[in-house]
Amino acid sequence: DVTGKTVNLNGDKNIVVKVSAADGIRPNGGTYALTSGGRFTDANVTLAAGAPDWVDGVSVNSDGEIVLHIKPKGFALIVC
Repeated sequence: DVTGKTVNLNGDKNIVVKVSAADGIRPNGGTYALTSGGRFTDANVTLAAGAPDWVDGVSVNSDGEIVLHIKPKGFALIVC
């Protein structure tokens, strides 16, 4: 748990993101940046086994931040 803390990772590190369904809380969908000021690459970041079914995956955005992808909650109506 590094919430509200600064963590420096020097050198080539591999990060495994573990996600659990704490207290039954589920975000509504979309993406959530888990880090800021990062210089990560997709090659260094993976999702741990056992993530809840609402987690779609984890990636690294163009700013080098680790991003968690959440499946949408419920149904989406698209009108064309």
